[in-house]
Amino acid sequence: MKKKLPFLLLELLIALTLVSFFALPLIRTPLETLHQETACLIRMQLELESDLVLAEIRTRLYQNTIPWDKLNNGEPYKEESNSTLVELPGVFKQPFKQEILLTAGREKKGVQGELYRLINIIISFTPIESGRGKTTIFEHQLFLEKT
Repeated sequence: MKKKLPFLLLELLIALTLVSFFALPLIRTPLETLHQETACLIRMQLELESDLVLAEIRTRLYQNTIPWDKLNNGEPYKEESNSTLVELPGVFKQPFKQEILLTAGREKKGVQGELYRLINIIISFTPIESGRGKTTIFEHQLFLEKT
């Protein structure tokens, strides 16, 4: 009877290399898709947070808690808010620093003498931990009448 020779280490390395060459393209595409999907979900969470901040700013502008005089022509009105935590359960948890910048165009008079301004609202989110993403900026415009 012939004696079977055990596999050599070289044969095992060659087999492992061939399997990895064929498996790597099959694994890489789903991982890239998962990364893109996570980035999209983070952007959606930041957009939701931006919409909530915009609603708060609109309320403050209409209630005149941000005075009309602070929105001078060309001079920005800047506010820094607390950090915002974006969380995707089991996947991602990151605090962001939120900044709000309000700029106003020049005043325009209406037909009955009322004053109007176009308010540009820029809300930016910057990751607090350095090296984890870039600043995301959302821009909104609001037409406001002086009350």
